[in-house]
Amino acid sequence: MRRMCKFLCFMLSGFVLVPSMVAAEGTAMGLKVSTLGAGVEIAQSFSKYINGRLSAQYFKYSDSYSSSSVNYDGDLELKSILGTLDYYPFETIVHFSAGALLNGNNIGMRAQSLKGISADNNLISALFGDLDGEVTLNTVAPYVGLGFGNPVAGDEAGFAFKADIGLVYQGNPAASLSSTGLLAGTPLGQALIANEEAELQEDVDGYKWYPVVGVSLLYRF
Repeated sequence: MRRMCKFLCFMLSGFVLVPSMVAAEGTAMGLKVSTLGAGVEIAQSFSKYINGRLSAQYFKYSDSYSSSSVNYDGDLELKSILGTLDYYPFETIVHFSAGALLNGNNIGMRAQSLKGISADNNLISALFGDLDGEVTLNTVAPYVGLGFGNPVAGDEAGFAFKADIGLVYQGNPAASLSSTGLLAGTPLGQALIANEEAELQEDVDGYKWYPVVGVSLLYRF
């Protein structure tokens, strides 16, 4: 959380200081919906060819997940801050973007049942306890993308539409499991948990890149 606050303060300072040193056309603020969640976005022109954008988004979704031996109830929580610089090489609505995502996205899960045996069973609960899992990602992730629309172009105030597609490199997701049951501290329990954690890790290993597709509606001041 402290790193997210520092990153946000750094990005905000850039939006305040840079426009005072270069010719700026304007500022726009509005709403954004993307595969990172829903939130707000601010755009600032730094020059005729370069804009800066800062957005914060959030989304939460719950679903069930099944590995080879365990059924889970999972919560996907998306919470991030994305800062980008947009380069308009052709002085049109097409631009290339590069930046960084302050990534608070994570997946939390709890065992719903062992395959064929309900986790509500008293004996199973006593032996294995609550099997809790988490999948975490890199805190800071680079972003590259392509966009359409220039919300700060023009001399008059008004609404502007913007669309973006891009990729975030979030690194290799790290899966971890823990248990509070009677077997959790024994060699057998630790071996079972390690085996299930390895299976879970294998399931998430392929998600190093995260696609970002979004649209924004901003008001230009």
